Amino acid sequence: MELENLKELQCSITQLWRMEEKDFSPWLASHLSVISELTNTILRPERLEQRVGKYEADIVAKDALSGVQVVIENQFGKSDHDHLGKSITYMSNIGAKILIWICEEFNDEHLAAIRKLNEDTNSDLHFFAISVNCYKIGDKGLYEFKLEEGGDGLNTTDCKKLSFWKDVESLLPKPLNEKFTPTNRNYADFGKILSQAKFGMSFDRKGVSRVYFYTDNEQDAHLIADKVKDSSLPFENSIGSKNNSLYYWILRNEKEKDPHWFADTATKIYHLLEDKK
Repeated sequence: MELENLKELQCSITQLWRMEEKDFSPWLASHLSVISELTNTILRPERLEQRVGKYEADIVAKDALSGVQVVIENQFGKSDHDHLGKSITYMSNIGAKILIWICEEFNDEHLAAIRKLNEDTNSDLHFFAISVNCYKIGDKGLYEFKLEEGGDGLNTTDCKKLSFWKDVESLLPKPLNEKFTPTNRNYADFGKILSQAKFGMSFDRKGVSRVYFYTDNEQDAHLIADKVKDSSLPFENSIGSKNNSLYYWILRNEKEKDPHWFADTATKIYHLLEDKK
């Protein structure tokens, strides 16, 4: 029997799971595949009822595709401001990149809020609203999870980019690999690893790979220029192309991106520019 033909058999979620904390959250943590299918993720549970100050996040998981942390907030009944606010609080304090809010029924205002968060926040952040309908047929319980807001989640292109930068990360030596953050974009930066310049890598649709660094400090620009001049690396440079900054990059024009080229080139540039003790 199709679920859409079971409206008369629809029941409250409490008839399948009596309590959210003791029944529903533990069950969901062991059945995250039903949520993974809706969000294009591969969710792995990490912790239940994690303390966040005086509050507790229902489920903290990790997406095996992107490696980012995920907060899952469960709510019986209709969506409300309290759970939306708590969800964002958990996400911010835990450092999660994905928020999944599960509720029996969503108010239009809360769906609009989730939609707006996806439109206006950093593209590395993803917000999902998923409803759950429950049905009772005799002693048997059925459930249906439905994506209400959240788009396609981490799509195939996002996952491929993340996977590529993770391959690069695995090839980087210390301390570069400790400062490198894989992304779902066509570029990825190192953290504050060089005092003289900002440092990162990128590729474009035309097959151009680039390892780059730049500075807008005039004194540092002269120091870097001297180091580049004395090196044997095939640098190209552009002065004043953006906010009077000095940019240097090494290019590779090949159809296929090569994680080994990125890792080797980034390592050479780092050793050229690193601070000598």
